[in-house]
Amino acid sequence: MSPAPKRLHQTILGSIFTQLSNFFSGKACRPHIAPVDVFLPEPGQDTLDVKNVVQPDAFVVCDKEKLTDLGVVGAPDFVIEILSPSTAMKDQSEKRRLYEEKGVREYWILNPDTFELFIYSLKEGKYGLPQVADIRTVVDVGIFEGLSLQVREEDLV
Repeated sequence: MSPAPKRLHQTILGSIFTQLSNFFSGKACRPHIAPVDVFLPEPGQDTLDVKNVVQPDAFVVCDKEKLTDLGVVGAPDFVIEILSPSTAMKDQSEKRRLYEEKGVREYWILNPDTFELFIYSLKEGKYGLPQVADIRTVVDVGIFEGLSLQVREEDLV
């Protein structure tokens, strides 16, 4: 079995999810927190045959047709991955490429040790270079007008 994420990872995730949940309350988009399976099928592929199944730390889905009893079928609109030693390489390479290919509109990778945030925005089907920010400051989510996220260090103790 893989070890559970560190407490700091989960505390940051909880803070981010709370902000997402508050923002989307009463709106069409739905935030989710791991573990929830996200199936990223090839065109015409049956859900049960999908090999690309991920569990992002937090994500938002705006198309309710993607929500099933099994999880989510199709790309979320927004994904946040918080790096862990066991998943850092995969989050920054394989998952980034997969999210880009499948159409995740905005992908954030957060380093919980440095609070460094790498923001990938999908433009013309490609991510390009990330914008870099510090999650301890207020950071706007580009695809959702009015949504900003921040993790305050004093809330992590």
